[in-house]
Amino acid sequence: MGLYHSGYTACSFAKKEAKDKCFIDFHSIFIDVAQPCNGTTVEYYQNTTDNHNKASITIENFTECTLIALIETRDGKSFEVPVIAVEGPFGGLFGERAITVENLCRISVRCEGGGPTATCQGGIDIDLTFCICCPGHKSTKHSCDC
Repeated sequence: MGLYHSGYTACSFAKKEAKDKCFIDFHSIFIDVAQPCNGTTVEYYQNTTDNHNKASITIENFTECTLIALIETRDGKSFEVPVIAVEGPFGGLFGERAITVENLCRISVRCEGGGPTATCQGGIDIDLTFCICCPGHKSTKHSCDC
């Protein structure tokens, strides 16, 4: 799993008090998926913060199994995103789907089909944008103790 941290950009929200300092941040995460194609659900990502976020998610499948991404948001919405791989023009199997959600909470994967010994392989790419507000922020640096 890789993580890219882009740094901070100033932001503000009308709902926050004027003394609070807010920053927009961006993370890009890639998670390798590897599990049996036996219908078992495996959790690959969980967001435990309270920060509002928007997530662009790309799910990739490189095998004959059907990879089903289970995406949950903080407000209780859930999406099942099936990704079926097909033969590519230069050989090999590849399938890809993309979805954008607000307030991403969790991503799990279930793989089905492909035979009793088949392994599901793919990836989850998450581009996450969120805002962090720090109460009473006095420093000129873009970090805080909140």
